[in-house]
Amino acid sequence: MYPALKKLYLTHKCKYRQYIMNCKKSFYGNLIKSSDNKNKTVWSLISILNNNEKSHKNITLKNSETIIDDPQTIANTFNENFINGPQNIQRSIKRNIYSTSNFESNMTIRESMCALPFSETELLNCLKKSIKNKHSSGPDDIPNSLLRSSLHIIIKPVTHLVNMSFSNGVFPKELKLSTVHPVHKKGCSRDCSNYRPISVSSALSKVFEYAMLERLNSHLVKYNIVSNKQHGFCNGKSTITAINSFVNDIISLLDKKQNVLAIFCDLSRAFDTVDHLLLLEKLNTYGIRGVVANWFSSYLSGRCQQVEIKFKTGSTIAKFLSTALPVNMGVPQGSVLGPILFLLFINDIVMFLNCLVLYADDTTALISGKKQENIYPKAVEILNKLSNWFNFNKLFLNHDKTFFLPFTTFGNNHLSDSSNKNINILGTGKFLGIYLDQNLNWKCHCENLIKRLNTYCYQIRNLKELMDVNHTLNYYYAQIQSRLSYVWGSSSAAKNVFLVQKRIVRCIAGSKKFDSCRPIFKKLNILTLSSLYILELLTFIFHNQQHFLRHSSFHNYNTRNKQQFITPLTRLKLAHNSPTSMGIKLFNALPSTLRSQGTIKCFKTSLKK
Repeated sequence: MYPALKKLYLTHKCKYRQYIMNCKKSFYGNLIKSSDNKNKTVWSLISILNNNEKSHKNITLKNSETIIDDPQTIANTFNENFINGPQNIQRSIKRNIYSTSNFESNMTIRESMCALPFSETELLNCLKKSIKNKHSSGPDDIPNSLLRSSLHIIIKPVTHLVNMSFSNGVFPKELKLSTVHPVHKKGCSRDCSNYRPISVSSALSKVFEYAMLERLNSHLVKYNIVSNKQHGFCNGKSTITAINSFVNDIISLLDKKQNVLAIFCDLSRAFDTVDHLLLLEKLNTYGIRGVVANWFSSYLSGRCQQVEIKFKTGSTIAKFLSTALPVNMGVPQGSVLGPILFLLFINDIVMFLNCLVLYADDTTALISGKKQENIYPKAVEILNKLSNWFNFNKLFLNHDKTFFLPFTTFGNNHLSDSSNKNINILGTGKFLGIYLDQNLNWKCHCENLIKRLNTYCYQIRNLKELMDVNHTLNYYYAQIQSRLSYVWGSSSAAKNVFLVQKRIVRCIAGSKKFDSCRPIFKKLNILTLSSLYILELLTFIFHNQQHFLRHSSFHNYNTRNKQQFITPLTRLKLAHNSPTSMGIKLFNALPSTLRSQGTIKCFKTSLKK
């Protein structure tokens, strides 16, 4: 009857539906972008969209034959278990007498660290770049996002409090309480030992910690205190640099006809068992003395933790808090200073053993020798030295999970035999998220990576209708590209990984199965697997230029190639295709304008163009 009105109705109905869809895309995209655990968030959204959302399941525990279902008792039981676990581990350690005279004579820094007061502008800039825009909150119920957004208002009193704390050498007592959330790992859900404690400290405590971290980092960099063997929590270093260093060392030794074997050490709850007195002694040798040492002593002492669990009664979910218990050991979990304090605690291990690659508490030793019959005795000797060092420093080396992995060239497996039955010898092992095998052919790693990538492809396919391309790309960079950026790109097994990458890219773009991917990669500005490999190699060479020789090191002639690096001579094809050899060849082929970039950031930006 009213065709004009019907047409108008249909037009606005279409616009309304499109508006709702855009709002949903924006909401879900921002939810994933701001999440600390993007993978978990995506799976939760998929469950909601498929009407498979899991209802809250109450935790019950079993003590001997008794079932514990009272929420308050459960919270207290968890807290007691989390507190007693590290204490029991430390009690089981038979501490040996191990001389530290060599450490003290070589590592003592004569100049003492000074925690200079902050100006309001300096502290504001420091906190803005450091405090994450997260919505989680600790015992003070103040979300980080709220603190960050109000910094410009409260910066004057905050600066005064921070400077007073530094000048008096006291960390505020009210900020020493942390809230722990138990997260089930695997195994029986009624066993406390199968839960991981996730600790959250107060937002305000991070203000004091970030300020001290700024001063501490300046001192550590000035005196080059942290070992170059350490790759964890260090600026400019990552798991990629650790793996690059480790793999290059192995290949270099194999190319020199050396027999090579690695020891992968497993430490039980290393961060939680750090002895405070030992830590303060080590800080003293690094120049952290006087008022600053008093501040760190105050920061570590008198800390407490409480466990929070959620319990559903009827249709209501309530939170239950355990009784707060004192924490007398370990670096504070979920803190800002905890990681760097642990690095300083373990830093002197390289004074006794130089054949190490460190990533926080992941300790790996590389043993080599000309005679194959001497490798295992030498490895056992090194393992005993490591065990002695860990025992002296009250860290527990788990021998059941510590293993040996021999590396050989193809068709040469003589290192797989050992008469020592107490040694765990594996053919493949996991190192910082990648799978290593005896011949470094990366087949095992690529197979496991493909399984993971197929999972991500499934997630993107399920969510692409509710996420715009930009948010999907953010998820791609966080979850997928980060796993593709490693040193195994020259492996023949990488071609299968590339096929999965192309399938994922087609899924993001909404293309058909047999559409060409080349224009899609360009349109979405995504690097192919081979391009990522080249980028990582060139970045590695640029970052480590001081370790490579140039032609100008051997002559003064003004030749075209005098500023290029010398390509190492290699015997094995494995060494010829190693990250170092391939990286140097690629780096030498770059235009001089690219090679002469001032910073790593400018270099990578120019390279991508």
